[in-house]
Amino acid sequence: MEHDEIRQVSEELEELLGTLPPTPESMEPRSELAASESIEPRVELAASESMEPKLEAVEPESSEPESSEPESIEPGALHSHLKSNKSQLYKSHEKRKLAPQKDYIRPTDGLLAAFFVPVVIMVIIFSQRGIFPFGEESFLRTDMYHQYAPFFSEFQDKLTHGGSLLYSWNIGMGVNFSALYAYYLASPLNWLLILCPKNLIIEFMTYSIVLKIGLSGLTFAYYLRKHCRTSDFGIAFFGIFYALSGYMAAYSWNIMWLDCILLFPLIVLGLEQLVKEKKCFLYGICLGLSILSNYYISIMICIFMVLYFIALLILEDRKPLRAYLRNVTDFTLYSLLAGGLSAVVLLPEIFALQATASGDFNFPQTVTSYFSIFDMIARHIGNIDIEIGLDHWPNLYCGVAVLLFFLLYLVCKKIPIKEKVVFCGLLLLFFASFSVNTLNFIWHGFHYPNSLPCDLLSCLYVFAGHLVEADLQGILACDCFCDLGRKTGGAGTF
Repeated sequence: MEHDEIRQVSEELEELLGTLPPTPESMEPRSELAASESIEPRVELAASESMEPKLEAVEPESSEPESSEPESIEPGALHSHLKSNKSQLYKSHEKRKLAPQKDYIRPTDGLLAAFFVPVVIMVIIFSQRGIFPFGEESFLRTDMYHQYAPFFSEFQDKLTHGGSLLYSWNIGMGVNFSALYAYYLASPLNWLLILCPKNLIIEFMTYSIVLKIGLSGLTFAYYLRKHCRTSDFGIAFFGIFYALSGYMAAYSWNIMWLDCILLFPLIVLGLEQLVKEKKCFLYGICLGLSILSNYYISIMICIFMVLYFIALLILEDRKPLRAYLRNVTDFTLYSLLAGGLSAVVLLPEIFALQATASGDFNFPQTVTSYFSIFDMIARHIGNIDIEIGLDHWPNLYCGVAVLLFFLLYLVCKKIPIKEKVVFCGLLLLFFASFSVNTLNFIWHGFHYPNSLPCDLLSCLYVFAGHLVEADLQGILACDCFCDLGRKTGGAGTF
């Protein structure tokens, strides 16, 4: 009885399924229905042959759509298909990951930052101090007030009214203006005074200082870019350190020295090209411009060039004797040519100096020391007062981070021991020159400076210190610092 009831319910269910419309092709239950219809009736076929006609009536409807729809995917094929899709998605993700991202920092941005950041900082300082045009104050300090401003005014008058550049009756009771020009006014930028109104000469001097400070940061960053063969944004930080060092804070009012400071990195770059690439043009031109701009500061630059030339020869890979002789010949020849380029102002100055007390040569008879080397280390700290008096303290501050980078330089295994010995020996020579009277006398052109001890020596030391930290044979020594500059887009500052 129960078997008859079950058969009756089964027949009614089959009749009901036969009246339903066919399932759309896109729906997956279609394949399941076909599978169930192809299996279950066969079981019933074995039990009862009376149901065969009903199966024949149903089977055509279920078999007809199967010819137009894709075959059902076996479990193994489905797994393989999903695995293949996953692999393609992974490869697509990796391709997007490895695709070059849009770089928001261009190679020139480091150079621009090295120029504009010091300029903006100086303008902010002027704004806080109420210096024109932010107030009624001026930047005239010490010798700027009673020497440089009158000299610039006289030079502007001669340019605009056609006066003689050899002599002037308007300074004191008459003065050799060619000798005065050679020391105070020989900067090529000063010829722009011809465009400056008489009542804006002080402002011309003030913002010429700002411009030269910015250019100092730019030239130093450019030097690092070529020396380290990198366009990394990190070079901007070292350019800013150089432009805003303790030397600039102490002596920026000596406007006639700043041309040599901004040219100095280019001179060093030219010397490296002379030794390594046999290119002499940059060295000769930049050294000639430096001597032309200010012969006094250029004396110390020339002494440094001799020392650095020897250091470069020591660090060069072993090469034939002829190559060394070629380097020595090029260095000597182009150094003399640089002096010849400035002879038009240098020779009159030499004859003028022989008639003054500066023409006397009195080498120190005793060797004395001004202070210990440990005292000079403290001069690297930012909160130390600058020195412009007679106490001989050098202005060595160029960023506290430089001390940390120097320690990294010493422990870096990528840098050869010979290079560390050469550059550290150069730094020790500077330390000795700050303290020992005879070395200080030689550096200043065999003459003791008046009121401004260790003037350019401080800047040369700052440069040599940055050179030590930046020299990792093609990359900056503070590689992690440069990575910070890349990741933050230069947002990280001290």
